[in-house]
Amino acid sequence: MLIQLFDFLKRINMNRAYQSPDPWNRENRIGDIDSAVELVSDQRYGICLDVGTGIGHYAERMAKICDKVIAIDISPEAIKKAKKISNVEYQVANIRTYIAPAQFDLIVLGDVLYYLGDVRFPKEFDKLIAHIYGLLKPMGRILISSRLGFTQDSHITHFLEQGLKIEKEKIFNDGKRNWKQVVLTN
Repeated sequence: MLIQLFDFLKRINMNRAYQSPDPWNRENRIGDIDSAVELVSDQRYGICLDVGTGIGHYAERMAKICDKVIAIDISPEAIKKAKKISNVEYQVANIRTYIAPAQFDLIVLGDVLYYLGDVRFPKEFDKLIAHIYGLLKPMGRILISSRLGFTQDSHITHFLEQGLKIEKEKIFNDGKRNWKQVVLTN
């Protein structure tokens, strides 16, 4: 019950935030996105899931290295504003209850992990991580990028406990903030 309330309030807050054109000023600070995408651009992917796509900044870049991108967000307002690209399918969906059409070669959690759960509620967070892991194909990858201080190593530990391994990791500084960027593989 608590998690449903959490999701409901997040949806309201996100819809409110997306009343402005670019609530997180992503257009003016895309270096962290490009840096993260560089970590996984060493190959081409079949199908990618972009979780918490917002207005599609990650999806737009993933479309260049993936045959198909499914980009989901709980905010209908964000999805309405997303740039339409031929191989990107935008959906209003909650990752907790998302039923995928297939497993994914790549799952992107770009600047979103701290919105998805709170490590102070480890059982709920573990369920979410297990669900995301279940959406990943064998030999698939998960890309996580987040401002340092928001996504702690404890978030990453939950993935490692599912059997994922860190393939690549770096800290990116955009001149103002540090971003932790990690590629996990199963």
